[in-house]
Amino acid sequence: MDTIALPVAEVIVLEDRAQVLRRGRVTLVAGANRLAVAGLAPLLADKTLVGASPAPGIRIADVRVRRARLARDARPAELAAIEATLLRLQAEAERLGHEERSLDSIDGQLGTLRRQLLTEAVADTGWGRAAPAFWLERLREIEVREDGGAAIRTRLALRRRTLAREAQDLEQRRLILANPGTDTTCSAELLVEATSAGEVELTLAYVVPNACWRPCYVARLLKDQVRIDAEACVWQRTGEDWRGVRLRLSTERLDLGSDPPTLAADRLRLQPKAAQVVVEERDRAREDTGGAAGAPAAELPGVDDGGEARLLQAPGAHDLAGDGLPHRVPLFGFTAAAKVRLVVRAELAEAAILASVQANAAPQPLLAGPVELIRDGGAAGRSTLLFTAPGAEFELGWGAEPELRVNRDAWQKDEEAGMLGSWRTSDRHVRVGLANLGAAAHAVEIEERIPVSEVAQVKIEFDAERTTPKAKPDADGIVRWSLIVSARGQAHIDLQWKMSSKDSVKTG
Repeated sequence: MDTIALPVAEVIVLEDRAQVLRRGRVTLVAGANRLAVAGLAPLLADKTLVGASPAPGIRIADVRVRRARLARDARPAELAAIEATLLRLQAEAERLGHEERSLDSIDGQLGTLRRQLLTEAVADTGWGRAAPAFWLERLREIEVREDGGAAIRTRLALRRRTLAREAQDLEQRRLILANPGTDTTCSAELLVEATSAGEVELTLAYVVPNACWRPCYVARLLKDQVRIDAEACVWQRTGEDWRGVRLRLSTERLDLGSDPPTLAADRLRLQPKAAQVVVEERDRAREDTGGAAGAPAAELPGVDDGGEARLLQAPGAHDLAGDGLPHRVPLFGFTAAAKVRLVVRAELAEAAILASVQANAAPQPLLAGPVELIRDGGAAGRSTLLFTAPGAEFELGWGAEPELRVNRDAWQKDEEAGMLGSWRTSDRHVRVGLANLGAAAHAVEIEERIPVSEVAQVKIEFDAERTTPKAKPDADGIVRWSLIVSARGQAHIDLQWKMSSKDSVKTG
């Protein structure tokens, strides 16, 4: 049996597994050829192993998996290097501990020196020999020495934590190598029948678990533009390394099998109509894939929600080690014009958030995933991105404006129905105040909301006269204002509305 090399050429990573394709050219003789391919992932699903060849006159008569357990060396050469590194890390940790003890001694001496200086200052003042300039200079020298010691102590603490992490990883590796065990090797055996001798191309495909991917993004704010870089975060611990492979990412979910639901009797009964209507106030997210039509979607496609299957191609060749660590793979990117503004949604957060609205300029949708925000050359935090269709607009928040302070107050006055009336009323009043601590004016957009009734027994009346500045709610009950807060100035809005409900309505 000849051992041949079929390197991994292409990998399709799904939500919880991966399909691996090995490809290579081999020389065959006429007739039956028994071949072996070593280095396969021990976790591969045997029933998914398939061999093929595009060359005419070639037939894969049989393909099967062979696994073997090999005893590891009782004391491999790597163990000695790890133990030497652990000794070096231990010696460095002891040296850092000695330096920290020296700093403790110096801090104690400086504290004693400060107390003695203050005692002498009190005594000299009592004898009429006050020298405030001399005492302040000596105190400043002590503070400078203490600040320098604190900076050194911080560096030592950071280094000690780094050493502890390295030592922990090495100790885990040492324990594995110090205990002799077995390694599992996996190979594929193929029986290939050829009508004539020659060099042909062979492929070997199989599915392995312990591999997954999720979309992630990096967003950069560039004045009036936003740069979006879409990436795939890939994990794999299949027992094999993927070197120089063509990588594709799929949102398809394979059928794992399911049991039909148990059928039970469903009896219909007549019952009197309830004399009381129960209503409740609830928040409802607006579902919209955007785009020109802006059609709502009940389920948004993506990796996690079983939507329309998509296959994304990662450009270039990639190396993915089977270490279980995350590997970020670039997919595509685009730069879009953005409308940048300060938005206040005080009901959610009492802050003025710098928000940008931009369109998805990519020819494919953006899947739901985390976003790393970069603003002014530095990290501005993290956010999340929902499914966004091509051409659809989406919003990103870049953090709060430090010069603006926001305060929100809400009042409610309830009135019961009178003797001749059947409606209860509740007056609602919301005030949002802003204060600008900076030396420049800021344009701010404020958004508040009022409920939208879905039943005839509950009425919502917007008070346009007492709402200042003048504004009107949209179909979703959102009220918006555009204000300019002057430098060192203040501004506020008042929103008032009334909710009326019949006596038969119970608020849940």
